[in-house]
Amino acid sequence: MLVQACFALFAFLYLYVMQGEYVSWSLSALTSGQSHHAPLLYALIGSILCGLLQCGTSRLLPGLPDQAYALTALPSAVILVLLTAYPDYSAALIASVAALMAGGVVAKLALRHGRKHMSAVNICTWNTLILFALFLFVGLAGNTHDVLHYELRTARLLVDNKPAEAARVGSKSLATSPQLTALRALALSKEGKLPENLFRYALSPGGCRNLLLTPTDAARLGLPQASPGALMNCPAFWGGNARQYFDGPVRRAAMRPDRTAQDYRLCALLLDKDIDRFASELRNYYELDSLATPLPTAYREALILYRQLRTRPLYLYDDNAVQANFNDFETIRRAPGNRIENENRARREYGHTYWWYYFYG
Repeated sequence: MLVQACFALFAFLYLYVMQGEYVSWSLSALTSGQSHHAPLLYALIGSILCGLLQCGTSRLLPGLPDQAYALTALPSAVILVLLTAYPDYSAALIASVAALMAGGVVAKLALRHGRKHMSAVNICTWNTLILFALFLFVGLAGNTHDVLHYELRTARLLVDNKPAEAARVGSKSLATSPQLTALRALALSKEGKLPENLFRYALSPGGCRNLLLTPTDAARLGLPQASPGALMNCPAFWGGNARQYFDGPVRRAAMRPDRTAQDYRLCALLLDKDIDRFASELRNYYELDSLATPLPTAYREALILYRQLRTRPLYLYDDNAVQANFNDFETIRRAPGNRIENENRARREYGHTYWWYYFYG
C-alpha cells in the first residue's frame, strides 16, 4: 500500500507540476482544440488511473515477492511516459519496450530467488531502489524539453492576461527559441517594457525575425487571437522576409504614432545590429534632448555604442553612468589573455546588455 501511495503521489506531481501545461496542450492538439485547459483535473485522473493499473498488475503477479512489489508500478510508469511523448512517440516507445523487458527479467529473478532473502530491511531497500529507477525512467523518457515547456507556460500566462509572470518564465535559463523570444516580447510589450528588458534574456540567432509570431505559431501554442501585429495595429505576419515587414507595415504604424509599433521597430533594428538606422530613426519617436522622456535601457546602451563605433555620428548622446559601464565592458572584452575567459567574464557581468548581444550574440 505504501508503494502504491508513493507512486500515485509521484504521478500526480509529475503530471501537475512538471507536465501540467504540456499535457493540456497535447490533449488540445490531439482533440483539435476540443479539450479544456485543466491540468489539475488531468493530473488527478492520471494518478488515479496509475494507481488502478498498479493494483491490476499486482493481481496478475500474485507470487511476486514483497521486495519486488514496486515492479507492479512499471506499466503505470510506461503510461506516464507515453502520456508525455506527443508528438514524437518513437523514442518513448523504444524506451518503454526496453523498460518492460528489463522489468520482466527482474521479476523473473525475483520470483525464482526473492523469497530466500526475505527481511524487513531487504524489502524496504529493494522497493526503494526499484521506485527510484522507475522515477528516473519517467523523468528521462518523458518529454522534458525545457524550451517547449517555457513556451507553453508563457503562452498560458498570456492567455490569462498575466504578462508580468509570462515575461519571467525561464528568465534565468540560456535555453531559448525564436517562438519563446516572440512570446516574451509580446509579454514585455504588454507591460510597456520591451526596450527596457528584451536584452536581459538569451536570444536566438535570426535578428528581427525573433520578434514575430505567425498566426499559425500562435494557434499551435494556444494563442489563437494573439500576435505582435494585432498589438501594433498592423496586419499579421504570415512568414517571409521579416525585415520587409518591419520596414513596411510596422514603420507606417510607428509614424502614426503608435508607441508599441515604435518600440518593436527600434528593437528590430537593434536585433539586426543596424545601429546607424536605429540612431537615425530614434529621433522620430523620442525627444532625445528632453529630460522628461528618459530613454529605455537598450536605447541608451545602443547610443553609447553608436557614438564609440562611428567617427562622425549623427549626434552625440551623453550618459555618464552608461558610459562608465560600457568602458568597463570594453576593458573586459579587450583584456589580454584567453579570449574564452574574457567572453565568459563579459557574459557574467554584462550578459544582460545590448553590448553583449552586439558583439557576441
